[in-house]
Amino acid sequence: MSRLRKFSVVVGTKCTFDCRHCLLDKRTRNKSLKEREKRLLCEVVRRYAPASFSFTGGETTLYVDDINRISSAFPESRKLNLGIVTNGSFASSVEEARKVLSSIRGLTYVQVSYDKFHAEFLPKPRLENLFNACMESGIGFRVVTTLQSPFDLTVVSELKAIGRFEIAVQKICDIGEARKNGVAFRNFVFDKKVLVRMCPNRDQLVYHCGKGFSICCANLVYNGFGKYCLHKTPEAHFSSEFYGVMRNAVLGKLFDKHGGDPASLRPEHSSPCALCEHIFKTTDIVKTWMKRKR
Repeated sequence: MSRLRKFSVVVGTKCTFDCRHCLLDKRTRNKSLKEREKRLLCEVVRRYAPASFSFTGGETTLYVDDINRISSAFPESRKLNLGIVTNGSFASSVEEARKVLSSIRGLTYVQVSYDKFHAEFLPKPRLENLFNACMESGIGFRVVTTLQSPFDLTVVSELKAIGRFEIAVQKICDIGEARKNGVAFRNFVFDKKVLVRMCPNRDQLVYHCGKGFSICCANLVYNGFGKYCLHKTPEAHFSSEFYGVMRNAVLGKLFDKHGGDPASLRPEHSSPCALCEHIFKTTDIVKTWMKRKR
């Protein structure tokens, strides 16, 4: 792989909010990149020059110096498409929002997380300030909102009243604080369509602060299966059995191949991430991989 299509860095886990649906366990929200990780990430960016490059957290604007150091390694001969995922807490005014945005080298787009849980901490005027600052600065703007239930879609109408921008909708994963607080999205019945799905993150590489590289961005990393899906370098990850299998796996076929019991499928397994975790928990996939390593 000469160039990454998408590369995302969890640059740190500290945050200015304390949302009840956070994918991070509250006890883990104190991590920052160590010096060796920063050097490694600079080398990865220099070598692979990702076509799309984003930073997430935690709250990314707490780590501007690290973001700028890592992004500065991007080859000058390549076009930099760099984004951040933020909660928008810094946008107390349009001017303050512009000030923070201008401090991030090469920033081309901003993705804001906003839903009923973020609304407990983020006054809507701050979201409007950030949108206006992006428009004035020529920076792309989009919002991702999460759902605990279909009723939460009402927030989309509220967002459309602010202006014209892309709005993406995601169901809340059953990990981190969301699992502890019981606010993950719940299906009423098992959705069989998930059986023909593939990993939605299979074209993206993520570096998890303090953990390693993986195409997994959620359930396996944060629910105890990191030793099977995380690796110290991109090369180690790309050559791993995990990547080789998950990059092209249809989840239903993977479930059947490793002895999955159809009777074990529940409504909560209706998303690709939840089904993937269920496969690792209940089938012989881990045992099979461990035998091959002996």
